[in-house]
Amino acid sequence: MRLVLFFCLLLAGCSLGADFEPSTDDLPLRTDQTVYIAQEQQGGFRPIYGFDLVAQLENKTGRTVYLARCYPNSLHPTYGVELLGQEDDGGAAYNAAWACVGHENPIAVAPGATRIDTFHIAGPNAWPSGSSQHFGVLEGRFRLGYQAQFCRAQTGCDLPDSLARSNEFEVQLAR
Repeated sequence: MRLVLFFCLLLAGCSLGADFEPSTDDLPLRTDQTVYIAQEQQGGFRPIYGFDLVAQLENKTGRTVYLARCYPNSLHPTYGVELLGQEDDGGAAYNAAWACVGHENPIAVAPGATRIDTFHIAGPNAWPSGSSQHFGVLEGRFRLGYQAQFCRAQTGCDLPDSLARSNEFEVQLAR
């Protein structure tokens, strides 16, 4: 009887292990630089600053990972820029205002594959009505993030935290 109980527990443990989802550490997202200089692209009442960033995502999981994209045929994933080390109600001024459509055609990254995306990051992207004072922070430490999951559907299959996060990087405004 003890032997049967032992094998049942062993089998139960194996099936629980099969459902274990890998850590987002298995999806390293790296930027090509640790410091970026944001150049003024548009002057005037509401200046806009920007820089080019190359991101590399490596899929070290044993499963295909799907990255959200704005439209079914968008060439790159949607992304977010996270502000680190300081508090601001507006967060990072570099977050794009995404106006996406619902679809089930994300970008697939096969196990063992590496994906490289080049973005032009620009901001600020929002201002209070009639004001030249923008929302969000332009200089400081940031991190890039992708929404990553294990199935094509937009809900119901998220990875832990539903996000692949990059290394930290610093942004400075050109003087």
